[in-house]
Amino acid sequence: MKLLKYLELWRNYYYQALTQGKYVPEDSFLNSYYHSYSSKNDETRRLDEYMPEPYIGNFSTAKIAHININPGPIIDFQHWTEGEVAKSLHAEIIKGNKNVYDDWAKKFIYMDFENDNAGTKFMEPRVKYFESVLDCKLGKDDIVNMELYAWHSDKFGKLRNTSEIFREYILEPLLDTQVKYVFLLRKPIVEATIKSGINLMKIEEQWSSGTLSVYVGKFRGKIFIGTVNFMRGYPGNKIDQDKIGEIITGLG
Repeated sequence: MKLLKYLELWRNYYYQALTQGKYVPEDSFLNSYYHSYSSKNDETRRLDEYMPEPYIGNFSTAKIAHININPGPIIDFQHWTEGEVAKSLHAEIIKGNKNVYDDWAKKFIYMDFENDNAGTKFMEPRVKYFESVLDCKLGKDDIVNMELYAWHSDKFGKLRNTSEIFREYILEPLLDTQVKYVFLLRKPIVEATIKSGINLMKIEEQWSSGTLSVYVGKFRGKIFIGTVNFMRGYPGNKIDQDKIGEIITGLG
């Protein structure tokens, strides 16, 4: 879907959730997406009592997209009724603002690294990785995070129709942006990208990180960089990061 439709879909969802307590999407398109996930056990249960996070960042200014499987475990402030974020968004709605989620997402609080929480601990090493590969400094206006599946779970379960979801909720909205580099971290994201029709080439290289696999490709002017590296999903080794940077430079 186009970026404007994507943003409208989530804007309407958040408005209904915050004003009417309707946390299961009523829109048929979004409802189908919501129900595409299934849990294997209690650890992979979808945590409906917490706000989904489809994206964080500013699509208007971002140069880099960081694609995740889902937002993972929760932080207390994300709770729909008790969390400070939902309370602040509801207060903004009362003031007449209907675009509350996008406004909050643009603040990208997980890049306020002086704050110690699960979100900043997740983002800080990844930003350092992006900066090392691209040889530049990045601020919160430069990156947008997008989730293949927007709802939280302690561990990820099973998602149907991943290639269709990737196209609708990741690729097509991104094509309406100025994002140049798309970082795909971990195997499920790389696989979904390939299944969606984007040709990613596996780089045959002797990587210092023994478990590392790297995939690169170009589509509609955007460079896709996929990494699979055991638990972390990206190489922490500077030698490997420099090699990836050289490969990306060669793609233009």
